[in-house]
Amino acid sequence: RRVAPSFYWLAAEPTPHIAHDLRLRFDETRAWMAGERVYGVYGTAMYPPATYAMLWPFVGYQSLPLVRLIWTETALISLLLLLGIGVMESGRWPWQAKLLIGAAILSNYSISVAVATGQMSLQVLPPIILSMLIATRQKVNLGRDILAGALFVLGMAKPQIALPFGWILLFAPRRLRPALLAAGIYVAVTLFAAMFQGSQMWASHVQQFKWASRHGMEEGYGNLNVWLSNAGLTRLILPAWIAVFLGTGALVYFYRDGDVWILMGICARVARMWCYHRRYDDVMLLIPLIALIRVAWQRQGKRVNIFGWLTVLFTLIMIQQDQMGRLARFGWQVLAAHVAIWVVALAFLVWELVGRCTAANAGVRNRAGVACGFPVQ
Repeated sequence: RRVAPSFYWLAAEPTPHIAHDLRLRFDETRAWMAGERVYGVYGTAMYPPATYAMLWPFVGYQSLPLVRLIWTETALISLLLLLGIGVMESGRWPWQAKLLIGAAILSNYSISVAVATGQMSLQVLPPIILSMLIATRQKVNLGRDILAGALFVLGMAKPQIALPFGWILLFAPRRLRPALLAAGIYVAVTLFAAMFQGSQMWASHVQQFKWASRHGMEEGYGNLNVWLSNAGLTRLILPAWIAVFLGTGALVYFYRDGDVWILMGICARVARMWCYHRRYDDVMLLIPLIALIRVAWQRQGKRVNIFGWLTVLFTLIMIQQDQMGRLARFGWQVLAAHVAIWVVALAFLVWELVGRCTAANAGVRNRAGVACGFPVQ
């Protein structure tokens, strides 16, 4: 019931805290493209140079009301794309499965938060998903690889979400071209953005990154920054980032023939917990939710369908806002339950991925006739 009003709030609500993050990107991007110093001046300017170049066509106008309308359109298009992807990927499944996926997407509390604040979380999700699907499907040609690389670069507008998915783009297609094209496009966009800034840009950006890697930023929850900060281990934040990132890469490499939705679900869970995120970034949890629905539907009819129960629990926590109504006084308990279910879901997705690929390597094929992962619908 909050998703639809959030689009109005983003487009027209005059209250200053509405579209707060969009206002910040509006100021930062216009200053960047005007050649004004951004890093070290704007305390919220933590994004890499390429992000500001990619935001420019959407927020680089003089009128903030116009920018809010444009950003509202991008949010609406992104939500429709996400719904379309979820339904299309259910293929020949009955309408109940399609309805479940659609309802799970629309009921996500984080969508309304992301839209109302003007965050990028919702906008980067469809390009990331489409990039993975295009790169890993059987038909291979240069045009598809360019498209996959370009879409991933769009997702890199928010790298703290997109980066773990880069392992899928690198390993799952079993060819380097999509990843190399993405890297080339991203470098080109970065160099374009750097043209508008002085030579001090790089040193200032490095300083801000160092600061972010040593602070918990307690406004977020359920991530390594907060956990290590609360434990007094802030110096371990950067090493922990690197370890988790490389560990995810190793897992994707060894099980790169697995179902791409399971791989994406794992990477999305890792992305949510490996660095600083707030409630609006929970929109990325739609990916593991769709992965759980797919696994549960494939396992229907079995005596114990753990994935079916996990799907129910995952859906419930994504419907219920973590600080809402009668549960507000139990805030930390609700957050702890959220994170616990995330971890359990991640563990079972890894278990399913390893189990399917192990069976495939042993010469055992599943009922659908696919060695590792689900059949492409």
